[in-house]
Amino acid sequence: MRVLSPVLLLLILCFSSCDLVRSDEDQPIFLEIQDIELQTQPAQGENTHKIRDAWIVANGQDVGVFELPVTVPLIDEPPIDIRVFAGVRQNGMESFPIEYPFYSSNVFTVDAAPLATVSKDLSVEYIDITNFELVEDFEVANAFNVDLDDFEGSYADIEEDPADPENFAGVLYADEENPVVEVGTGILFNGVDIIGRKPYLELDYKSDVPFTIGVRKFFGNVFQKEYIIVLKEKEEWNHLYLSLQEYLADSGLQSYQILLNMDLNGLDAEEGRVYIDNLKLIRF
Repeated sequence: MRVLSPVLLLLILCFSSCDLVRSDEDQPIFLEIQDIELQTQPAQGENTHKIRDAWIVANGQDVGVFELPVTVPLIDEPPIDIRVFAGVRQNGMESFPIEYPFYSSNVFTVDAAPLATVSKDLSVEYIDITNFELVEDFEVANAFNVDLDDFEGSYADIEEDPADPENFAGVLYADEENPVVEVGTGILFNGVDIIGRKPYLELDYKSDVPFTIGVRKFFGNVFQKEYIIVLKEKEEWNHLYLSLQEYLADSGLQSYQILLNMDLNGLDAEEGRVYIDNLKLIRF
């Protein structure tokens, strides 16, 4: 679904010949949403997120998908029952907005005079049926402790965040003499009944070189690596919602690991660092 800007929506409402407005005398109420925050419980990790959009339903009818912040005209007669879902961009793709299925929705009623603006501060939580397979904040441990490359001088470890010495993060490091670092989680995650459970990997990251996320899948004594996404350099922390469903749909899959890989070969870089934090593997 295309994300509409508030300006475009207002122009459509004002000039369209469609019968969206009941009469010339009808005047909308405006719903203003600045952002949507995430609240977490202790076992759910930090509340970092990248909620970009509000999916709005009014009186059971879809109003649209809107990039935040937004002010949306509501044309129904008050009181208006509103439900707002939190939207993210799946796999970091601008063209792939989704209602994130693990976040709760906001339900409220708007009852105000015509042309009034109603501002709402909204927040979401992980819904109760969310299973947290892995929550890693890298404060005391590093879940990526299986070394899969052939270079002794590259490594995955825990370091202070250069921008925030009070925060620790996972780091991948490689240089010209040791150009590849590849690591997997020490935990093998159950792949037998994963189909339909919508596994997602969430993480914060920043890096000065590209890096790759993938999975290593086990079928009895046989394993197969599959790389899923290449993430570009980011100077500031970014949050990713990565869907793993289609990559774990193999018949006979018994278990899997999460892989991280950084390869300097072919890059104009003498060394590279990738920082990872607040990683969560979740599913239904």
